[in-house]
Formats: sequence, C-alpha cells, structure tokens
Amino acid sequence: MFTPDGPLAALSEGFRRVRRHWQVLLIAYGVNLVSAGALAFFPALGLFQAAYRPALAEAANGISARMVVDFLGAGITNATLGINPDGRVLQLAVLWALVAAAVLPFLAGLPAAFLNGGLVLTYVESPAPLRLRRFAWGCWHWFVPYLVLGLGQVLFSALAGVPVVLAVAASWPRAPWVAAVVGAALAAALVAILALFEVAGVWMVSNGSRNLARAVRASFSYLVKSAGPLAVLYAVALAGLGLAHVLYTWGLWPRLPLAVWPVVLVAQQAFILIRLAAHLLRLGGCAAIVNLPATVPTLP
Repeated sequence: MFTPDGPLAALSEGFRRVRRHWQVLLIAYGVNLVSAGALAFFPALGLFQAAYRPALAEAANGISARMVVDFLGAGITNATLGINPDGRVLQLAVLWALVAAAVLPFLAGLPAAFLNGGLVLTYVESPAPLRLRRFAWGCWHWFVPYLVLGLGQVLFSALAGVPVVLAVAASWPRAPWVAAVVGAALAAALVAILALFEVAGVWMVSNGSRNLARAVRASFSYLVKSAGPLAVLYAVALAGLGLAHVLYTWGLWPRLPLAVWPVVLVAQQAFILIRLAAHLLRLGGCAAIVNLPATVPTLP
C-alpha cells in the first residue's frame, strides 16, 4: 500500500497511476468528445438559418449589449402586436442562442461529474486492473455526490473570487502592486478550493461513502496534514496546464494553417488530451494520499 513519505511522492504516484491506467484517459476523452460535439451541434443547427441573413454580418461589426437588449425587447413588442413575422424568427434564434450560452456551462459539467466516480475508483484500487463494469458502477454510484460537489466548488469559488476581482479592478490604476498581491492570494485561494473539493471526492470513493459533509471535513484535515505533497501535486499539474495554454494560444495557434483542417483538428484534440491528463494526474495523486482501497464496497 502506498504511503506518501515526501513532497514528491504523491506527484510521482499520480503519474504512475495515470500511466498504468491509460485506458481511463481514453474513456474520458471519448465521453468529452461526444458530449462536446452534441452540445455544440444543436445550438449551431438553430443558427444556420440566421447566418444567411446579410443584416447579421452588418450588426456583428458593431454589436453591443444594449443592441442585443433592444433587439430582443423589440421582438417581444412585435410578437404582441403581430408586426414583422420574419424578424421574429431571427429574434427567436438569437434568444435561443443566448439561452444556450447560459445553460451550456452547466450541461458541460455533467459528463465530468458522471465520470469522476469511476475514474477515482480506478485510481483508488490501483494497481488492480481496470474493470469496465466496476468503472461504470462507480460512475453511477457517485454521480449525484460529485454533481453537488461541483456545484459547491463553483459557488465557493464565485463567493471568493467575484468580490476580490472587483476590488483588484478598482485598485489597479492607483496601487498596482496591491492589486497584484491580492490577485496572487486569490489564485492561491482558488487552488485551495479546487484541492478541497477534489480531495473530498476522492475521500468519498476511498471510504465507500456519499456523505458530503464528512467528505469536506476529512478533506480539510488532509489539506492540513498533507499540505506539502498536495502543494507540489497541484503546483506541477496546474503550472503544466497553464504552460500548455500559453504555448497553444500564443505559440501554436497563430501558426496553424487554418485552411488545413486535419492539422487544426489534431492540435486541438492534443490540447484537450493534455487538459484531461492534468485533471487525472491530480485525481491519481489525491487517491495516493487518501489511499483507502480496502473500504470501497464491492459490486452488488
């Protein structure tokens, strides 16, 4: 049984578990690809008709939030009075696009919430081989708890982040060094919140529990007891992810031949794989720290 005995132990064991169970990376990638394609397809399908209207291209050159509000408000008035039925079709298309933009982030989190139980269960039981039936059972068994944990993470991050971001924006012109220090503290707090909820999820799976309150309390104690290994694990995983973002956004993407779509597709999918691998590295390292596979219930 693995016992973290140094700041690099959890990181190295996380790498080992991700490499040993490479199949779960492919499963996560496949589910991500299918769900992302479905979420993008239906809103895009509804905008095809609107995209052929010349007025849309002209408005895009100088569109603003006030224009959108006026446009949709006029659609409600016209619908009431029976004026301009053709315009109402375009207004409804824009309205559906805005609704989809608001709802899609929540829908996009559902596949991750569903997969996390199976992913963590595989890493907790490592070096036991991946069993698809048990993986699927873990996904379903911890789907709702992981969904609630995800919502809690978003809520805590927003409560911590929004006031600080507003304060940084207000103080930046007058005291940029204060804003920089506060921004760095906010980044550290957001990483701590991320670790708190990810370790809580790993604790639930490791202990065969779905008690969210106990999971969060236990996670907080792990953040205190294993602060060194967790700090190294999250620093390496998030710094590597940030570097990948920089290289992709400012290094690779401007040089891609956009007309050659297979090259663009390969580059995009490789970047998605890196993002998923960084997530799985954190889960594998956290599973190594919590490491209580004997308590996980067997299949009924």
